[in-house]
Amino acid sequence: SHHTNKKKRKNIDDEEVKEITEVVIIKFRGPMRPVDFIDDAPDNFLDDFKTAAPIIPENKCSLYYNCISGGGGYSPPPKPEKGDPCTQTKEGKKEAEKILKDANVAQHMDNFLRGKVTSAREWAVAIGRNSDGSYSVSEPNMGNATSGEVPSVLSGVYVADGHTHPGSSGAPSGGDLYGMLEIMQSNPDYTTRFVYGDYFGSEVYALVITDRNLARQFLSQYPRSSNYDENSHEFLASTSLGRDFHRIERIKLDGYYNYSQVQGYSSAAIGMAYILDKYNTGLALLKQDINGNFQPFRIKDQEIKTSDGVIKPGVNITPCP
Repeated sequence: SHHTNKKKRKNIDDEEVKEITEVVIIKFRGPMRPVDFIDDAPDNFLDDFKTAAPIIPENKCSLYYNCISGGGGYSPPPKPEKGDPCTQTKEGKKEAEKILKDANVAQHMDNFLRGKVTSAREWAVAIGRNSDGSYSVSEPNMGNATSGEVPSVLSGVYVADGHTHPGSSGAPSGGDLYGMLEIMQSNPDYTTRFVYGDYFGSEVYALVITDRNLARQFLSQYPRSSNYDENSHEFLASTSLGRDFHRIERIKLDGYYNYSQVQGYSSAAIGMAYILDKYNTGLALLKQDINGNFQPFRIKDQEIKTSDGVIKPGVNITPCP
């Protein structure tokens, strides 16, 4: 296994210090898949927040509701069109729900990982699909304070995996994204990565592959080697991926977003969903709702009028119909 140094990152959303861990598939050797569970923020992540002039509006919008003056800024999502992420995620949504609602997966992965989001250790599970359509679930593998391994599938072809981000948001990191793209290269049936976390309560995200050709193009155009910082375990801040991710994350932290739904998303989730859509990655991010269904959502740039009438760069978060 590969060792990393565990660091702390301040979660500004709830002003508590929590450990943030990620899974990155490094390479394949033998039946085990070595992974690193890594911190997803650079050491200097908070510097901008400490030095920047305060720009949070006096009556900042709440976590779940929009910042539009008067609260009436939501308009219905446009009808799905070709190339629209809401259209592209339909199959991935269906597949993620089918896997997670399978009785064997529910018992041996879903229930288990949900119970480990407050654990101090990382846990990971691999899912295989047998020739008769049934799913196999590996034994859960416990990591230690710095590393862990995703076990090989018990039987069948490798189709999905799940892991925990103990004590922090389940939003997949840049490491989770690159790890998934690398798994896809040698596992043609692999479609879904479930990430379990704790963000104002237990939550589950699904990172799904929607278009393998686009995913390969993205990996070719934005390879890990020139877009990912192996030391900070984050998108390189000097790259367009890094700049966009932190810009959107900052917008969410500052409260400049228009959103009509009760379900909340962490800033890291908003940043990742934006990257996946803008860069045509062939992947999408879905979050499980209270009914157990996975909901895709769109993130678009939008100017936001604050309660004191100031226009700020912001984002519009639109759930798919």
